Amino acid sequence: GKYKEKPLIIYGLSGIGKTSLAKFILREFITIEINIESCRSIKNLPEFLNQSLYKKSITMMFENEKSKALLLDDLKHIQENDKTLFKQILDFSKKKITHPIIYIFNSISHKTVQSIYKHSFPIHIQFSDLQYISLIKKFYSKSDDTINYKELIQKSNYNLNNIQINLDFYQGKTKEIQVFQKKEDEIF
Repeated sequence: GKYKEKPLIIYGLSGIGKTSLAKFILREFITIEINIESCRSIKNLPEFLNQSLYKKSITMMFENEKSKALLLDDLKHIQENDKTLFKQILDFSKKKITHPIIYIFNSISHKTVQSIYKHSFPIHIQFSDLQYISLIKKFYSKSDDTINYKELIQKSNYNLNNIQINLDFYQGKTKEIQVFQKKEDEIF
């Protein structure tokens, strides 16, 4: 029942598994997701939430329907690209909650993000090189002595999505991995 007290805020580097963790936490719920794609479709957040999160289904009277939860992802990008939606999210974050809510940010250093952070249970995700290597060996590849895992991690910018792509494309030949110094926003 802790989710009724405060939402969660998950933060860390891009591609470190914040969204995967949030979806795992909310696996028992019907999840309403608001992300960068929502900027095109959601013009009025309170109206959207009334229609999707708060509205009860008629089937709830007859069967055990799962509870609903809210996942607000890519908030850094929403903050930079849709000021109106981000302002509505900030206003929403100040209200009393009745559903599980998870906010996902890359960084909590911005003052507007701090207002959400102060009213949330924080989860900061970060891994050491050894933890990255352990994750890669367990979930992305079989233990392979020919792979230079540290080089793979560095050339993939410590991003698990990039690590998977580089493993698939370069077949463990880490010397061949091309490194581009692009800002995260350009890649997004």
